[in-house]
Amino acid sequence: MAAARRAGQTLNGCLFTRDYTELGGLDAAGVLSSANPVHHPGCSQRYMRKADAAMPGEWARGQLMVVGLSYHTTSLEKREQLAPVSARSEQKGHCTAERPMSGVLLATCNRIELYSWVTGRRGRSAAMLARALAEAAGVPLATFESDLFTKSGPQALWHLVRVVSGLDSLVVGDVQIHGQVRAALRVASANGSLPAPLNGVFERALEASRRIRRATAFGQRPSVASAAVALALGQRSPAPTGSEEPTVVVLGAGAVAREAVQALLAAGTRVILLNRTKEHRRRLAADHSTLVTGPLELLPFVLPRAILLVCATAARRPIVDRAMVQAAVVRRPRLPLWILDLAVPRAVEASTRDVPGVQVIDMDDLEHLCPIEGLQRSATLQRGEALALEETLRITRWVRVRAMTPAIVELRRQGEEIRALELRRVGRCLRDLSAAQRAAIDVMTTAIVNQFLHGPTLALREAASQSAVGGHRSHELVKQTLRLDRLRRGTNSQ
Repeated sequence: MAAARRAGQTLNGCLFTRDYTELGGLDAAGVLSSANPVHHPGCSQRYMRKADAAMPGEWARGQLMVVGLSYHTTSLEKREQLAPVSARSEQKGHCTAERPMSGVLLATCNRIELYSWVTGRRGRSAAMLARALAEAAGVPLATFESDLFTKSGPQALWHLVRVVSGLDSLVVGDVQIHGQVRAALRVASANGSLPAPLNGVFERALEASRRIRRATAFGQRPSVASAAVALALGQRSPAPTGSEEPTVVVLGAGAVAREAVQALLAAGTRVILLNRTKEHRRRLAADHSTLVTGPLELLPFVLPRAILLVCATAARRPIVDRAMVQAAVVRRPRLPLWILDLAVPRAVEASTRDVPGVQVIDMDDLEHLCPIEGLQRSATLQRGEALALEETLRITRWVRVRAMTPAIVELRRQGEEIRALELRRVGRCLRDLSAAQRAAIDVMTTAIVNQFLHGPTLALREAASQSAVGGHRSHELVKQTLRLDRLRRGTNSQ
């Protein structure tokens, strides 16, 4: 805990660290307002309609919630059991027998997380999301329930910002996660209507990630695949003098395989890519003129000449078995064979680790082996964490203002109703006026109401952005303070 205090920063007495020590104090927005002023659109009719696109009370009563697991808390063995989630290319909404719950499912080799905008009790909502996650994975909830984490409200929002920015990645600053989150949001939107608050929060988290990456060195950080390739190439023994050009075999043709190929070619190695689908091989070969491609069946024939095998497949079962590796080692020079298994589920049979002269590195190993860049990386990380906290506060204030919008809309609507009522009361006195004169009075009274409500409208927004009171409670407090319900009943009765 002492180390966490040294690494963290406080906000209203609550500690914020990379280990999520405490986040309760994040509700006290406004601490960083001077450094990051929030600009909100004018209270135009267009703005009102856009805000009302959400379900009534959705902004005020709801909050972001995430249920999931990641490499921080769950072993590779258990993540492999949930791999069907990652392998599916479509989502059909996440629901239980109790009620539907629209959400965004983020499934990568290092994390599986389900985000939703919930309006019910925290415990019940978390249980429903956990069951939906198990349903999506096609495995019993009991299989991984003990590994699940649940975050809601500001905690969940801070977690999302850190995830999108690469701060929570195995390789800090991972460049791929931003695209993975964007793709998850796009798939979720295509398969059903996402709640407006959930979509808005994700869009702003993606914008926050871009700002954080521009302000730090995260934009130049490698992906998991490229970092793993650099690690494997750096640890292998040098080839004997006079030996043939070092060859690396890559299995797969997806995003991870592409990253690995780019890193290997940049390092000056000869790369052979093997994949079952001819079209995928052709597409990759078109991007890299020196890349040699072939069908997966060639693996037993090219493996004896390889110094490194990179596995980035989406197969449900291991495709590299112990017998194949043993046969390759017998035929190769007296050099160790490195196998980099980036697949989840793993593409290499577990017993292959026991073959003499073979070194296997999988995703769990990478967590301990990825190099750390000393003081420079530490400074960049601290800067990134500070920016992530500022961006979280920025989005929190934005959500609170949107939660206050129904009260603002109601206030302005009732102001217009009072104006119309008073004009009707003096209607007889205005009968002799010309159309132009009546139009002038209408414009004048509208301007008076708008000028009168301009200050209260700005005050409501400012109060919402600074208030520590929940969105729904602050909305009710405004209604009571301004006596909006009583005003509405009074205008309707006359």
